[in-house]
Amino acid sequence: MVIPLAAVAWRRGQKFEYGHLQRPRLDDRLREHEARIIVLKIAAQQPSRAASTSLLKREVPKYIDLSEKDRVRSPSRPREFLWQQVVGNVVSHQKSSEGPFVKGFAVRTEDGLKVTRKGMNYLNNMGFTTSRRSDFE
Repeated sequence: MVIPLAAVAWRRGQKFEYGHLQRPRLDDRLREHEARIIVLKIAAQQPSRAASTSLLKREVPKYIDLSEKDRVRSPSRPREFLWQQVVGNVVSHQKSSEGPFVKGFAVRTEDGLKVTRKGMNYLNNMGFTTSRRSDFE
């Protein structure tokens, strides 16, 4: 089995903290597969487990160290940085086979997304929990 080096977030000799993985390089940039999980975590902590795209874009920098490459202006969306475009893509790419909508982890709302029970189970299985009682119980 071959695992791409980019898929490994921890390497021997690095400090390890349960539930938190550091990005391998600060010159790297946020990718859509990372943004999907971050977006789900942010929405899961909101009332009704729903978040607008604008809220997600405000919150993402609290969850990940953005690199210089993340802070470059998007060529296709000049009023946004690349990381903001990636976060917007998570919400707008509703038919992506790897996205949260097709996998059943979230449903699209008028201005963002809402995490489903399946999405909460997915997050909980990776060690993510919220301090408040589940809306699904």
